Amino acid sequence: MSYDFTVSQSGDDERQARELSLRHTRPPTQIPGYDLTRFLGSGAYGEVWIGLDRNTGRQVAVKFYQHRGGVDWTLLSREVEKLVLLSTDRYVVQLLDVGWEADPPYYVMEYIESGSLEQLIQKNDGRTVEQIVELFREIVIGLNHAHAKGILHCDLKPANVLLDQDAKPRLADFGQSRLTHEQTPSLGTLFYMAPEQADLKAVDGEVHQRLTGVSNELILENLGKLAATDVPFEVRVPVIPGHNDGPEELSRMAEFLAGLSRLPVVELLAYHRLGEDKFGRLGLAYPLMGLDAPDEATMRERVGAFTRRGLRVRYRDVEYAGDGTSVKGAAE
Repeated sequence: MSYDFTVSQSGDDERQARELSLRHTRPPTQIPGYDLTRFLGSGAYGEVWIGLDRNTGRQVAVKFYQHRGGVDWTLLSREVEKLVLLSTDRYVVQLLDVGWEADPPYYVMEYIESGSLEQLIQKNDGRTVEQIVELFREIVIGLNHAHAKGILHCDLKPANVLLDQDAKPRLADFGQSRLTHEQTPSLGTLFYMAPEQADLKAVDGEVHQRLTGVSNELILENLGKLAATDVPFEVRVPVIPGHNDGPEELSRMAEFLAGLSRLPVVELLAYHRLGEDKFGRLGLAYPLMGLDAPDEATMRERVGAFTRRGLRVRYRDVEYAGDGTSVKGAAE
């Protein structure tokens, strides 16, 4: 009598089990000119492997994009485009090779061996203020170099600053980057976004599109995410005469903010004309050319649109409670 209770696997089951056992022990594919030696990590896009350039012996990092269905190929091609423009810049992680036609596609970057600024912060290794300032200075130099070539990173955060063997910073991950003349919004990372990405110029999508040329969906989504955290936050509302300062649109904004899971402080900003010169230097037509700033009496009236919804409002140096009374600063 046999007491062997082993269940036989089908051919497909055996093949799947073999693939699972080999996962992360062999790279997705071989790359001409490189020997891939070690699995580094994985993410939603696929895997990263460490390798050696056969000609130079230089260590490289190879990023494989295995999940074709979940990859935005436009973003990838844009990232490569920006990295090509920044080639030879020592403040940027360098692109060495691209294999878009391979299966799976990949690109080869120089390997930065000392980890990220985020990891350094977590270690809390006792750096002096002077060392931290110097590190920050070099990051700013790298950003200035990118800006000089018309590239905005748009997702600067500690995890995207890598440290080389001399602990010098290198900017990485230009997947959200934009050229200075582009008007399309970037996603970025929620708590590292520029403040203007939480500006609320209009709740009405058509009004926002007319004012800025882009959708406000990302901004509304960001505000919802911020409200769901326990981090204090403020929402800036630029008041633009003739565009978003009417009772109907102001009421919509106040209603939206009052409906968030946690109420923000609203900072009202009077429109100014400082942007005219900036657009002129970029050779762009300024959409609000000649528009006058709202007067003080008008701005005081606009405060009421938000306090009536129970929202705290700051205008200039005065903060108003939900009942409209000033609670901080001295109203004139």
